[in-house]
Amino acid sequence: MKILLVNTLYKPYAIGGAEESTRLLAEGLLDLGHKPIVLTSYEYDDERVINNVPVLYVRMPNIYWWFHSKKYQKSYRALWHIIDAWSPFSGKIRKIIRKHQPDIIHTNNLLNMTVNIWKHGVATGTPVIHTLRDYYLMCWNSGMFKDGKSCRKQCNICKLHSLRKKNMTNSIDAVIGISQYILDKHLSEGYFKDVRKRKVIPNAFNIIDNSSHSLKMAENNEFILGYVGRLMPAKGIEWFLDVIDTLEQNIKVHIYGSAVDNQYEKYLKNKYKSPKIIFMGYCDKKDIYKNINLLIIPSLWEEPFGRTLIEANAYGVPVLATSVGGLKELIKDGVNGYLIPPGDVDRLKSMIKYFNNNRNCLNMSDGCISRSLRYSIRNTTLSYIDMYESIL
Repeated sequence: MKILLVNTLYKPYAIGGAEESTRLLAEGLLDLGHKPIVLTSYEYDDERVINNVPVLYVRMPNIYWWFHSKKYQKSYRALWHIIDAWSPFSGKIRKIIRKHQPDIIHTNNLLNMTVNIWKHGVATGTPVIHTLRDYYLMCWNSGMFKDGKSCRKQCNICKLHSLRKKNMTNSIDAVIGISQYILDKHLSEGYFKDVRKRKVIPNAFNIIDNSSHSLKMAENNEFILGYVGRLMPAKGIEWFLDVIDTLEQNIKVHIYGSAVDNQYEKYLKNKYKSPKIIFMGYCDKKDIYKNINLLIIPSLWEEPFGRTLIEANAYGVPVLATSVGGLKELIKDGVNGYLIPPGDVDRLKSMIKYFNNNRNCLNMSDGCISRSLRYSIRNTTLSYIDMYESIL
């Protein structure tokens, strides 16, 4: 099969899990003898081959490339979103579909790419499948997070802004959620109501062989927590570090990652100057997970999935995560980690203290690695192939 995989960004301009998941799927399809082509946004039209996968970069008709949105004022960004929602100038996409004649169009994150690609799929008689990886179809900022809180329902502004997108969801052939949570969230708001083929297919991870994590803990008296990912309020970084500031000296936290907003990163580094809190920047995954005892995911927003959770488990590292969104589906208490309520300062503090004093309770490497195996690239790719075949 020839599959046109569409995503907002792609390597080397990846900033999150959606880009990595799309890449792994493309390369997984190629390994199984299929013909993936990636279509993604960029500053100008370009064609490249990345890891033997053809990649089409297109300059979508809008006032700027979304990747640079932080450079512009709010009023300018508002205009950009209006154009993106109504996408009146998307003939370029139709020409690409007609030129490459894919058997399947598989859309992922559509910010900057627009939902008009579904219309062009219908017009060319090409089956369309969409994977829900964020809240772009429901929310102005794609995150359903505002004023430090997760949005339980769509606000009126987002309902109005998303109305055309919502109506167009009924034109496709199948919808996939990377978690049951994100699929149910869209269905509960009336999205995809006429789409009969619905399924949950979790993200893939490149599973590797690892030695037991418990060996390191026995050799090191310090108790080291890890935070891995973008530094942003929705990820709960501040309430987590506020807790760390109150704990005893032998507990440290390594912060891996950076902020999209440089000012926010500077603010965090100025606010949290304790020697217990170390901003590490970006590091190789092996170096991260061999140097922490426990990964903390303190998210306040409803994370659709939790790639870093699976990543940590694959290295034998247990996870203490908030019970939000798709994270709830990835942890089995006592097997590969534990769940706590989001923003519960007392609970987080008591759990960290308990594990520091009872480190044998974190000897979960076998359970962690075992659960991570279900997210292999092959398993995920085969699940998608089954769905493709069902709509041809």
